[in-house]
Amino acid sequence: MFFWKKKEEKKSSPELALLQSICSARSVITVTSGELHGSSMLLEIRPDTILIDTLAPESLQNEFRQGQHLLIQGKHNGIRWHFQSRFLGTESDTDHSLLPLLAIPRKISYDQQRQEFRVNIKSSINAQARFSRALSGNQICSLIDLSPSGFRASLSGILADLGVGEPLHGGVLMLPRYGNISFEAILRNFHHDRRRNQTILGVQFSAKLAEQDQKILQRFLLDMQREHQRTASE
Repeated sequence: MFFWKKKEEKKSSPELALLQSICSARSVITVTSGELHGSSMLLEIRPDTILIDTLAPESLQNEFRQGQHLLIQGKHNGIRWHFQSRFLGTESDTDHSLLPLLAIPRKISYDQQRQEFRVNIKSSINAQARFSRALSGNQICSLIDLSPSGFRASLSGILADLGVGEPLHGGVLMLPRYGNISFEAILRNFHHDRRRNQTILGVQFSAKLAEQDQKILQRFLLDMQREHQRTASE
């Protein structure tokens, strides 16, 4: 756990770097206040405020009042994190949608889940996932990040018929230069990214991968971690 002691320290704070990383990765966040629960994504990190995407469900936004305390939480790169904030109001987007504005947190609590460490996947790698949904048939999406327990991926357009806990059948991870991995999974969370016209899926494997597939996944994750470490040190 880290603390921001002075306002002028915020620019170099590890917590600010974590927020920027969550924002860049389009990680889904949950927003809670009492019995009110919703999901969104971080859109912009400012010196004293955070702009987030429209809440889902949108009706939740009308329930919040200025100054109301909120719990913001999520998972990013194997880190489960959360912080307390306040609802400051809304800002108009370019399409006239109202975007919630939150106070920057004084502290962020997090717990590194090493067994769930996720690696971000560059779009240039062109890693994809294919699976079948009962209502919509086969779907192909682009991988955003990957871990031993699941992945996040993006689909073009807005999918209105998704349901948390929905089974995804006959899945295949397509990892160029490494091979294909077969999986069965369930949908853990999702969010519609209006600005990019995408749907972001959070998927968890629901059955153990075959031994050969586990080896492919481990090799891919190890190589991606090494690549991230190499580029970070340059």
